[in-house]
Amino acid sequence: MSDTGSLKKTVLDCEIRNLRNSQFAESGIRHHFSFPELALSVLLPYTFLMRLNGIQARVIRETLADVFGSDMHLILFGSRVDDNARGGDIDLLVEAPLAEDELFRRKITALAKLSTRLGEQKIDLVTTSGSKFDTRAIVQAALEEGVPL
Repeated sequence: MSDTGSLKKTVLDCEIRNLRNSQFAESGIRHHFSFPELALSVLLPYTFLMRLNGIQARVIRETLADVFGSDMHLILFGSRVDDNARGGDIDLLVEAPLAEDELFRRKITALAKLSTRLGEQKIDLVTTSGSKFDTRAIVQAALEEGVPL
């Protein structure tokens, strides 16, 4: 197994161990799902975004869906999707079917809520109403390099 594969397995093992020890694992949910099925459905979407942990990913996704609506599309891009990079801000692209002025208002609200919920993090939030027609280089780079969140 490669170093990256080994590291991903270690992270998954730690996440599963933490989940087993958490209050969530003690809830009635464990009676409805086998633990491996639950672990895969809950953790797998987040585990392989190595530079953003599962809790951060969930908070970001839920916060932005609350602000922009559930029909928005969210992409993580930049250094946080590069396993070899260090540091860096959280770069996010939100595509939502809203007018530009409304996108701007909601962007300010979203950044304030994310700051409250995640603590001090440098977050760059790029918004667009239609990424297919948005020719800005930052939008095109996010679409090419990014990972849906």
